[in-house]
Amino acid sequence: MRYLVTILLFLISWVSLYGQSEATYSQYMFNGLAINPAYAGSHESLDLSVLSRFQSVGLKGAPRTQTFTGHTAILDRRIGLGFLVINDEIGVTQQTGFYFSYAYKIRFDKSTLSLGLQGGGTMVDARYSQLKIRQPGDPLLGDDIKGFKPNFGTGIYFSSEFFYAGISMPQMIDVGVENFTQLQAIIVTSGIVFTLNPVLKLKPNILFRVVDRQPVEFNFNMNLLIHEVVWIGASYRPSNTANFILELQLTDNLRFGYAYDFGINDLSQANAGSHEFLLNFQLRKNKKGVVSPRYF
Repeated sequence: MRYLVTILLFLISWVSLYGQSEATYSQYMFNGLAINPAYAGSHESLDLSVLSRFQSVGLKGAPRTQTFTGHTAILDRRIGLGFLVINDEIGVTQQTGFYFSYAYKIRFDKSTLSLGLQGGGTMVDARYSQLKIRQPGDPLLGDDIKGFKPNFGTGIYFSSEFFYAGISMPQMIDVGVENFTQLQAIIVTSGIVFTLNPVLKLKPNILFRVVDRQPVEFNFNMNLLIHEVVWIGASYRPSNTANFILELQLTDNLRFGYAYDFGINDLSQANAGSHEFLLNFQLRKNKKGVVSPRYF
């Protein structure tokens, strides 16, 4: 318990710092390592995921994000190891990060508490010279910017068969390169599974994103699992955004996910919404017997 308290205090002490802003995901509840390093090794398998997000389709320079994650457990599942590669493009700026995760797990009878750390860095490429500026001479937009900054993050993840909760700060150091700096967030997530009948399960999820001197971002999601094969869900953000989610368990090892985001404000008329695709593969170490479904 003293390790848990220490890391919580450490997270809180960093809340006012600035750093690399992590990308936004609609399928965060199926892509845990992208937002919390303590998620590493949470499955009884080698877990690989690829996610592509195309945001505000139709707007020139709209954000595009690609992530590739992998993680597994070792030493009788006491240690989790993972990696994250993330590429985020907005207009003429591109950020590519490479991170390795380590998680130490405290096992209880029917649950696990995981304490995670990650380290790596982000490459920034801002091609300001490609912008068409109406009033030339702005010193902030005159020259291209390239650079690399190391970073590290931490997180806590608690899970049982039907419940999970986590808190994380994936990047904790100011990674500003010259005049290129973004705010960093603390992320809090939680979810629970309710068995409605032998066919249906209901899984609500919640995410809070806390950024210094900004309103708290809130995301509420509800998913319905049918026959342990099909997830159908919807999410709402108070920032006037909603989305629909479809997840298909194609085989025991392969899962496909799709999310469509749409705005419910005036800006939605200028774009065709956002599309997010997720492909998850689990290489199970023991294929004998019945394969237990994964809800988180």
